[in-house]
Amino acid sequence: MDNVRDKVNKMKDNEYLSMHEYSIWQGENGKWYTYFHDESSKSGRKLVKRKDEQTIKNTIIKYYKEKENQSEETFYECFIKWKGRQKKCGVANSTITHYESDYRRFFGKDDIVPEKQIKTFNETDIENLIFRILDREKIKYQGLRQMFYMLDGIFKQARREKKIIENPCDYIDIETYKKRCLDTTFDPKKRVLNDDECKKVLEIILKDRIEKPEYIPSYALELSLLTGLRAGELSFLQWKHIKYNEGYILVCGSEKYDQATKTYCDDKTKTAKERKIPLTNEMIDFFSKLKKVEMEHGYLTKYVFSDHRGRIHRGTLCTCGRNKCIQAGVEARGLQVARRTFNSQLKTSGVSTVIASSILGHSQEVNEKFYTYDTSNMDYKLGVVENINKKLSVMTKNA
Repeated sequence: MDNVRDKVNKMKDNEYLSMHEYSIWQGENGKWYTYFHDESSKSGRKLVKRKDEQTIKNTIIKYYKEKENQSEETFYECFIKWKGRQKKCGVANSTITHYESDYRRFFGKDDIVPEKQIKTFNETDIENLIFRILDREKIKYQGLRQMFYMLDGIFKQARREKKIIENPCDYIDIETYKKRCLDTTFDPKKRVLNDDECKKVLEIILKDRIEKPEYIPSYALELSLLTGLRAGELSFLQWKHIKYNEGYILVCGSEKYDQATKTYCDDKTKTAKERKIPLTNEMIDFFSKLKKVEMEHGYLTKYVFSDHRGRIHRGTLCTCGRNKCIQAGVEARGLQVARRTFNSQLKTSGVSTVIASSILGHSQEVNEKFYTYDTSNMDYKLGVVENINKKLSVMTKNA
């Protein structure tokens, strides 16, 4: 038992030593040196000297033992620190608000977690927490992953501050719990417009042009069908971003809604990258007609989509997208439907995922998982199959 106890203590000491981020070195005078954190110092650290290597290691072990024993922060207190760090790193207020909502949903309702000391958690506690959430909540796998992202981030924050030796989330395979989540199969009818439904929506847009040409949001829905632009990108779009001579639309920003302040603000695109969308003749004709309408009604501003109130915000454009789908009598709803439809039409036409992702402004994985659907009708599929059959038939005759 003494041997076992010695081995356990040695392992524990090695864990403390592995937490030390500063190097240990021997000076020319034979003494051993290292640094410790010191917030009172301008450099944020202080130099420590000992007579030999084992003594300096013992000092490090003692430092982290005392720090661990002093750590009595609760899970909730560590969440507050993690949230504060996220904000300092530039995370938007709307995302912070989402984190707060998820905390209340997943952790705030739990009888154990919020007041439990962060240093007392182990992998069994994490697994039991996941089971309690799955028993209590109807949750999709994507939502479970978002919960785990927060959980892992909170423990990483505690690990950085030396409140804990290791992160218990490192021992959790979140995909193991996927079968307990709600089915995430999407109904294509509610996600994308097929060719016939797209035609119906365009007929509603054309009707608006004739009966109420001053209703500008309808134009935004049409441009989304032509380009796959997001609602925020449409609202942000300015006339100077239409590069007629160069032959492209520059997508360089997006309007966001700050849930904390209940206001709109301009920001980078979702991926924080600019992209270019080829400017077709149909788009040039579209912008020409739109500018003419806005000039006739006195709506023209630096923004492409403006009306009597000035710039049209993304919320109005999203509402328009939903309403026009309802008026067209199609199941799919919202402006995002136009974006998915545009992407699916690209893929159905044989465009590679790399190019489609570049035009849409998201990753290839997201493109394949959430944006690609079959929009073709049976006649188109018949033609494709007939072409393959004819080629095989020719090969058979020549064999």
